[in-house]
Amino acid sequence: MKFSRTKKGYRLEIAPGSTIKEPIHIVFGQEDCDETLNNTIIAEEDSEITILEEYTSNINLECRTEMICKSNAKINYYKIQNQDKSASHSAQTFIKQSKDSVVNHFSLSLGGKANQETISVSLSETGSACQLLGFYTLSEDNQSSEHSLKVDHLANHSQSNMFYKGILNNKSKACFTGKVYVHPDTQKVEAVQANHNLLLSSNAEAISKPELEIYADDVKCKHGATVGQLDEEALFYLRSRGIDEASAKQFLLAAYAEDVISHINHAKAFEYISNAVNNHVKY
Repeated sequence: MKFSRTKKGYRLEIAPGSTIKEPIHIVFGQEDCDETLNNTIIAEEDSEITILEEYTSNINLECRTEMICKSNAKINYYKIQNQDKSASHSAQTFIKQSKDSVVNHFSLSLGGKANQETISVSLSETGSACQLLGFYTLSEDNQSSEHSLKVDHLANHSQSNMFYKGILNNKSKACFTGKVYVHPDTQKVEAVQANHNLLLSSNAEAISKPELEIYADDVKCKHGATVGQLDEEALFYLRSRGIDEASAKQFLLAAYAEDVISHINHAKAFEYISNAVNNHVKY
């Protein structure tokens, strides 16, 4: 493995055939970065790497990340955005995948006044697969989060899964745009996308725009989106079992978040992210 880190970002290269089981934890704090960051991750053939990337600074950040996942390689990438409520975070991620490669991308947005994330994936060779997961929680007035995802299916037998969930309170706003583009003559493609939002305030706003653009006939593609409030029947059930209202609502929020976090397939990353969510998701 080759790793170099400066205040302007980092570059990480994984040698062919190597597997790094322990997560590489990279933290960008107040003194650790410039306002503009450029990160590069390259996984060579038959390699596997797990990265836990965390942002905690109180300055406005613009991040550009490039991931190259070569044949039969695997990248597990977990990002935590937990900046100060006065800061903004703007990120662009470009992912290019080769034959039989796998990218698991998880984005957790807990802080910041304005969070904007754009992810573009190119499944350019047969058997490539990506999973794009995300969870965001907005609790302050005028706090916003915007996620824009696009997956280009350029090869046969490619797979993609988008699954994002959010909890919004007070006068916060979230926007999700997910697009799956299946190119002509690209067959045996499977693609799923879903975005669900839970509103804890009548002043919160969630906009969801899942899209499918398909130019092939032998595919399995679907999308869905929901915006709603806490389940009153579930809340009543918990209350009827002697649980006070505040605790019952907290249980429901934890279960709502767990639905997407449970997809994290690395035990240490799952534990770290679960603790971060539990410390921030409050009714």
